[in-house]
Amino acid sequence: MQPNGSSVDVHDEKDITVQLGSNAPSHHDLVINATSVGMGNDERIPFSLEKLQRSALVCDIIIYPEKTTLLREAELKGHPIHFRRLMLQHQISLMRAYMLNQQTIP
Repeated sequence: MQPNGSSVDVHDEKDITVQLGSNAPSHHDLVINATSVGMGNDERIPFSLEKLQRSALVCDIIIYPEKTTLLREAELKGHPIHFRRLMLQHQISLMRAYMLNQQTIP
């Protein structure tokens, strides 16, 4: 990975550009809330959905509430959404193995 301003270019089988830090993302295929904004009774959203194309997948790492304000608003605007619980289900076995030194995680 090569840092490039506020983006990171990843070169392997596919060229991928990861852009970080925008509160008004646009032209993205995937946007992820990786902050605590929206946790518990916090009704705020971490970034605007206004400029996103309807096909952009909106994800949130928050477990509670499962459907955060961000995900509810994204769903109302027609975006596909992805819950943290689904991400966590696939990460638990890797986390367990890593913490117990059962395997090396790349």
